[in-house]
Amino acid sequence: MALALLVVAQLVSCGGGGGHPLKLRPIEAGQDDWTPTPPADTQPIEEYLEEQEAQLPPWPSADAGAIKGTLTVEGYTLVNPDSLEAVPYAEGIVQVPLRVVDPEDDVDSIAFPGPDGSFIIPDLPALNSATLTVTVPVAEDIDGDLKAGDSVAVSLQVSVAAGRQTLVNLTISPVQPETLQEDALPGSLLQSPPVQVDYYYCGPDGIRQRTIALFIGLQRMMVDTNRDGEFGADDLQFADENNNGLSDTVEGAGYTGPLAPAENLATGIILSLQGRIFTLHDETAGTSVEFEVAETTIVVDQMGSPIALTQHIVGRWAVVQYTRLPTGGKLAQLVMVDLSPPMNGDSPHGPW
Repeated sequence: MALALLVVAQLVSCGGGGGHPLKLRPIEAGQDDWTPTPPADTQPIEEYLEEQEAQLPPWPSADAGAIKGTLTVEGYTLVNPDSLEAVPYAEGIVQVPLRVVDPEDDVDSIAFPGPDGSFIIPDLPALNSATLTVTVPVAEDIDGDLKAGDSVAVSLQVSVAAGRQTLVNLTISPVQPETLQEDALPGSLLQSPPVQVDYYYCGPDGIRQRTIALFIGLQRMMVDTNRDGEFGADDLQFADENNNGLSDTVEGAGYTGPLAPAENLATGIILSLQGRIFTLHDETAGTSVEFEVAETTIVVDQMGSPIALTQHIVGRWAVVQYTRLPTGGKLAQLVMVDLSPPMNGDSPHGPW
């Protein structure tokens, strides 16, 4: 039931349908301008997944889909990738490649933005799992080696549905000094400003909105998990050896695409949240289970609206969709938390 509610939320917030172009929501936009309709208890999850795909903007093919969106680069000087000379923004952005590759390397598609940053990668096969990588050559030193002229490479996990368009809004810029708190990472460790990545993603596997900082020289990344517009001690840090915006945990686990099999679900009360680990008392198993959180983990309330990953989820009823890590641990893909007010002083168990 929880997953069904999530799908309804995604349907409405993705929008689409008909022949009208879909305007991507700004990253800062809230999710409170719609009211999802609770689904029928008897409708299978599979049907809701089909409905979710149906609400994405159409693509004129029964066998292929597309990825559409915008790329914006702020605070960096774009360069010609061949001559490495600085060029005007409109001339440089059209030379930035966007590449889609699936885990088996069966799909390798490249497209380039227009002068306004808009792009479309057409005629992709249906993909449960793929990586969209954007490589931006810039004049600045971003890795701290005191040599000018580096490239910013950012990778996002994506899925594509046949006959539909997956949507991506991506902005790359330097982290502003006032948003990086000393308790998160001493400024003395940095030889150059970290790279900030803001993105909004809407596809057949769900919705993600993230603000990430890439510490290139340190091979680490940080996610603004509490969504306060700053990178501080309350936010999560991950190892990112190849500096692409995907943590080593996620890349090591592989990407399982849309919703995991039913046996990869756990339901119960969240007992604790300590850094990247939260503990849930799984009612079915009758025991406490630990889950790891990654930058790709989706955390939503009972209506499917994204929420921050903070201590306010402790003591709440939740449903967790997860994938198993090669190390034997469990990586949370989706955490749906019931934030309803308690009734009669009892712990809320939500609509599930």
